[in-house]
Amino acid sequence: MNDPARSLYPSRNAQEVWLLFDCRGRGAKNRLHRERRAWGSSATVESLGYGRVVLVVRPGGALELAR
Repeated sequence: MNDPARSLYPSRNAQEVWLLFDCRGRGAKNRLHRERRAWGSSATVESLGYGRVVLVVRPGGALELAR
């Protein structure tokens, strides 16, 4: 079975999800910061160099948004 969501979230016990951003494109930095703000303290931004960053999100962080 070829399920795209399964490849993004391979396990229910995953420790974190990584979202890669190429901030050299128009609007990419704004999108990155919107996503980071939406996840709040459940997300951190790590630089990969050359205008590329990864947004690291810990599962369960969306529960903060519902409160």
